[in-house]
Amino acid sequence: MAKPKRSSAEYEQLLQTVQMFEVIAETQPNDIQSLEILKEAYLNLDRDGDAVVVAKKIAQAYVSLGQLSSAILEYEGILQRAPDDPDCLAALGELEGKMTGLSVGSAEIVAGKVAAEQALADAEQFEDGNEALLKFFQEQQLVTEKDAKTLLAGISAAVAQTSPERPAPSLIALISERGIASEEKCLGLIAEKTRIPFLPLGSYEIESGRAQSLAKEFKLKHLVLPFDQISKTLLVATVNPFDALAKRRVEKEAEGRVQWYVTSPFDITKQLKDLYHILT
Repeated sequence: MAKPKRSSAEYEQLLQTVQMFEVIAETQPNDIQSLEILKEAYLNLDRDGDAVVVAKKIAQAYVSLGQLSSAILEYEGILQRAPDDPDCLAALGELEGKMTGLSVGSAEIVAGKVAAEQALADAEQFEDGNEALLKFFQEQQLVTEKDAKTLLAGISAAVAQTSPERPAPSLIALISERGIASEEKCLGLIAEKTRIPFLPLGSYEIESGRAQSLAKEFKLKHLVLPFDQISKTLLVATVNPFDALAKRRVEKEAEGRVQWYVTSPFDITKQLKDLYHILT
């Protein structure tokens, strides 16, 4: 079945997606979700050879994470396109011998995933995303109980003083301003513990139509921004993945799957201001 023709704008957007996720793939080689998006973008551009290369990287990432069954499925998928691929045939043979040896490592990976899922699930008990994020930082010993109280009062006051027509203040930015921890440390800890990839949103040219897919007031209040869509996967940036209310609403309104990325307060605020022509 022939693929539908793409407009020049769609083609350019796919090229930009490829450029961005090629960078992410280089810096975060085990970020399987981003590799999947890159592979899908290549397929949409009819770059099947590049898609196969990325599929091999996905399989290798699964191996490094101890998820051998997933790696085998990925290699088998490649062989459906290229039945005689020597790399895949060799890798599949090698994996048979590794299945037992990595059983302990696989258990550790599963435990890490469970911990990450639990950390995000715990956020459901909070109506305020900033409270949930502060609780996470306390548990990770980044913020003391005393600091948490003053930070919560400070961010609540800042939110109350901010017009709903402007991006909301960020707790992470406040933590950095008060010298408690840098934005880089906060974001790195979130990405590490939740396993949600970090995305440098400032270098991404966002398609206006895609970014408009959620209500303006909602995006400004919760600092979330849809920035791309690959097939049925909507890519969404957030400063606070512990904002359970925002997460539920985005995933409810999305037509397909949602892939989350953590980004910096500065980057998402700038993108929102540019999108809605908000003067500094």
